[in-house]
Amino acid sequence: MDANQRKLHFHRVARVYDCTRDTDRSIINYLGGVFSKKTSPQHPVLDLATGTARYPLALASTFGIHFIGVDENASMLAVARRKAKKLKAALAIVQGDCLFLDGTLDAYRPFSFATMFNALHHFSNIPSIAYAIQSQLRPESGRCYFYTRVDNDNAETIWGKYFPGFVEREKHYLEESSFPRSRLMLELCQGGLAVQEWVRFVVLAEHTLDELLEKVRARHFSTFCAYTPDELEDALAVFSDRIQHAFPEARNDPSYRIPYSSPMTLVVCTPR
Repeated sequence: MDANQRKLHFHRVARVYDCTRDTDRSIINYLGGVFSKKTSPQHPVLDLATGTARYPLALASTFGIHFIGVDENASMLAVARRKAKKLKAALAIVQGDCLFLDGTLDAYRPFSFATMFNALHHFSNIPSIAYAIQSQLRPESGRCYFYTRVDNDNAETIWGKYFPGFVEREKHYLEESSFPRSRLMLELCQGGLAVQEWVRFVVLAEHTLDELLEKVRARHFSTFCAYTPDELEDALAVFSDRIQHAFPEARNDPSYRIPYSSPMTLVVCTPR
C-alpha cells in the first residue's frame, strides 16, 4: 500500500474504524504501569501514526498520561479530536508526516517515550521511520514501543487460521505476513534504534459470527483491501463455513460469541 492508497484507505474507514477495532486492555495496563507519573503537559509521550488515537486516549483516560499524537490523515484525526474532547483527555494532536518531524515538535523534544500501535507495517522504509523516531528521543534514556506482529503472530489469529488467503495476501510486514524478528531488528538498527526487549501478549476476544463478518466488510484489516469485491465475498462464505465447522454453536445460535486469541508483540527499542 503506497502513500496515496494508505491515505484513501484511512479516509474511507475513519468513521467506522473504532467500531470494528478492539482496544487491547493488556497492553494498556502494561504501558500504564511504565508511563504513570512520568509524563506531564510539558513532557508527554509521543504517539506516531496515531490515527483515531484509540490507545493514547485509553492510556490518557485510564492513567492520566499525557500524549501528543501525530498522523498525516485528517479524517482519522478528526475522529481523534472529537473523542479527546468528549473524554477531556490529555491528548494534543498534530497533523503531519511521521517521517519528517524536525521542527514540528520542538516545544516538547526530547521525548522520554514514543509509541506506535498497529502501524509500523504501514511504513515501507523501516530505517527511515526509525531514524525519525530516534531523533526525537532522549539519547541516553529514551524508549520507543512498537505494538505489532512478528514471526507467526498473524498466522495464529482467527483470520490467519480460517480466512482463505489472509496470510498469503498480508505482505505489509517487510513483504511477510508478520515481521521476521531478525530482519526487523536489522532494519530498526539501520535507522538508529536498538531492540532491547520483545514482550509477547496474547489478546483474548469474543465476537459473534456476524460481528466478525462485519469487521471484514468494514476492512478491519487493510489486508482485506487486497481482495477484489467478488474474491472477498467468496472468501467470506468460506470463512463462515470454516468458523461454523470449528465452532458448531455458531451454526444455530447467531448470538453465540466465538472465543479466540490474537498474539501481539511489543518491541521495545532505545536509541543506539
